[in-house]
Amino acid sequence: MQNKINLNTINQILTRLIFVSVGILIIGLLYKIMHWPYASIFILSGFGGILFFYSAKFFLKKNKIALDFLKWIVVILFCFRATFIIMHWPYVLVFNILFFASLILLFFFWVLKPNNQSNSDSKQTVSSFLKQNGFYIVVALCILIGAFFKIMHMPGAGPFLIVGLAGAFIWAVNDMFGKKSKP
Repeated sequence: MQNKINLNTINQILTRLIFVSVGILIIGLLYKIMHWPYASIFILSGFGGILFFYSAKFFLKKNKIALDFLKWIVVILFCFRATFIIMHWPYVLVFNILFFASLILLFFFWVLKPNNQSNSDSKQTVSSFLKQNGFYIVVALCILIGAFFKIMHMPGAGPFLIVGLAGAFIWAVNDMFGKKSKP
């Protein structure tokens, strides 16, 4: 029996823990939008888990390139920016500027990355796109409509948000535990 834990196994565990943190964050956002108690605890736990587990995953990676460092910086700045915005803390502008500057850099690094070729052989019709992504589209629309209703103080925001965010939670859990198809 092997005493040494495989690095790939640790990476998979950290990825799943990141998904769990995203689920906790989604629950916290639902609590915050619906003005339920303990929203701050869920939100801070979710962002804290994302920061911790993504950083651990980053530092365990053997061969890092500039793009890896930039992704890590974007994740850190996103978590801090979103936490400061959601919790109504000061200095949001500083995190906004840093986050969007790093996001622009990430975009250019990704676009200018060598061997970045688009696959023109796979043409997808609208019908097949909707069949494959229908659930995700419905979830996104429920969240958007619910947020719009909530902002405009219209009735019916709660059910849309609950259905949408529950669907997003199911989406995250499915990505975490669902079978991965091999290309």
